[in-house]
Order: sequence, then C-alpha cells, then structure tokens
Amino acid sequence: MFARIFTVTLIISAIFSMDTENCFSQWTTNGPYSGNITSFAALNGNIYTGTSWDGVFLSSNNGQNWSSINNGLLSTSVYALLASGTKIFAGTIVGIFKTSNNGKNWYESGNGIPTDWIKALAIKGTTIFAGTIMGGVFLSTNDGQDWTAANSGLGSTQIHSLAVVEAN
Repeated sequence: MFARIFTVTLIISAIFSMDTENCFSQWTTNGPYSGNITSFAALNGNIYTGTSWDGVFLSSNNGQNWSSINNGLLSTSVYALLASGTKIFAGTIVGIFKTSNNGKNWYESGNGIPTDWIKALAIKGTTIFAGTIMGGVFLSTNDGQDWTAANSGLGSTQIHSLAVVEAN
C-alpha cells in the first residue's frame, strides 16, 4: 500500500514540477478551432483538413490562416479527405461529398454507397475506394458518381483505413 501511495505522490510531484514556461506546441495555427483533426489532403498548393465536428478547413498560405468551407456538406463530421485530379472528396458520417471549386460548394457523391460513416478514402489510378463503418469497402470507377461493394472476403467489417500498394 505504501509503495502505491509513494508512486502516485512521485508522479504527481513530477507533473507539478515541470517547467511549463518552456512547453509549447510545435505547430500553431490560426484555425481550425475545435474538434479533432481527422484527415488532410493537398491540392494545387492548398491544404485541406477534415475535423470531427466542424467540417472542412482550407489554407492557401501554408497553414498560416484557415477558412471553414462547408457549404453543401450535410454533416460537419468529416473523417476522410482525398484529392483526385481537380476534386476533393470528403467522407462524412452521412456519406461522401465532393467539390471541384476548392470547397466553395460540396455535392453529394454516393449513388450506391450506404448512408454510413465513411472513415477512409483511397485512390488507385481512376478507382476510388471508400471504407465504411458498417458496410465494408466500396469502389467507384466513374469519379465518385456510382459505388459498388468490394467486400470479397470482408463481409460488413468496419474499415477505418485503406492503403494502396503499387505493384513493381
């Protein structure tokens, strides 16, 4: 018992004796302001970030300033972003959206994909893959307009991330 109290006291003492004047973050920004940052994408010198509560933010000056760009998103819980050609795709808790004008307007892009949490997006060539929480993996070969299940051997497994491997 004495050892546990001593350990707890030692840990608490170590925390309170830290030199907080020299503690600082490595990257400070002028936004995004709240929610967890869940994803990043880059396109034509712009940086996009998805957040768990406040949608998508855009920086066109290397992260110095950020603007909220959510016009047309039906959910501001964004868990995946993907840059493809001149478009950005956003995976949200209500489906997939895309923009071709740097986020000024977002449009639904998910015929055939369930209205489900989209947790991951990846691309190989012209095929876009989406990982969902309840429906497994889906793919689109027509720029995100139509989606078909690609769950061979997976069933309805929760997909939280995707990776593309290029063959040698």
